Amino acid sequence: MTHLRLPVVDPSAALVVRTDRTDPAAWRRLLTELRRLPTTPLHLVDDPGWADAGPLAVLASAAGQEDLSVVFLADRRTMRSPDLALLALDTSEEDEDDPEELDPAYYQDLIDRLRADPPVREFRLVPAAVDTVHGNLFLANLGFDELARRAAESPDGVLRA
Repeated sequence: MTHLRLPVVDPSAALVVRTDRTDPAAWRRLLTELRRLPTTPLHLVDDPGWADAGPLAVLASAAGQEDLSVVFLADRRTMRSPDLALLALDTSEEDEDDPEELDPAYYQDLIDRLRADPPVREFRLVPAAVDTVHGNLFLANLGFDELARRAAESPDGVLRA
């Protein structure tokens, strides 16, 4: 895979990157589901250069896009999943949640919480939940970690709308 850059997208649009090209029919089904979203515009990246890119490569390409709070990956697991569960990736800088970067004189409670329960950086969601996840992150109603915990509470670990 050559080094690719994610496009700069309108922050109101959900960025979906296709990294698995093994099942074109599953991709078409996923697109059908995503296009049913009532309020979230989509920015789809369907470039063969992204084939087999992992989460770390995608996150590295998203570095510096401050308005981008989440990237949705259509990876191999998505395409093989009966519910087409996408992988949501938190694009915030990891050091934002680094307890070593906080002044204990002011943030000791937060430091203790972060050390005991570090934030989750990814989770699975059905296509219909993209609207909820993207909207809540875009408006800062909920944090990524809160949404990830909701996904973890479901029996299969997948957030549903």
